[in-house]
Amino acid sequence: MDLETITINNTMVPYLLCWYEGKNSKSYFINIPEEIKDLALIPSDTLNKYISDMILDAMKDICIRKYKNYRIYLHNFSKFEVYFLIQNLAAKAARYLCVATNDS
Repeated sequence: MDLETITINNTMVPYLLCWYEGKNSKSYFINIPEEIKDLALIPSDTLNKYISDMILDAMKDICIRKYKNYRIYLHNFSKFEVYFLIQNLAAKAARYLCVATNDS
């Protein structure tokens, strides 16, 4: 799994999350309306919603029975990327986390 970022107003902003499972790859971009040509013009709360949706879409596809017991390797994750991914998962996607528990 990899998370790509761009700098907007001196802030690193994730715009792409992608993963590869050995045969197929999936890419998730932030879904912004076509009429918006400049990401810097999007209010930060709206941009954060687009980014959270991108992460949720990826987690929905990864957390399926087919991938049970698979390992996910995070490519070149810096402190920023790990923090950002965990922050969004904890806040919005707890039900999509593929975590083994004693009950499973």
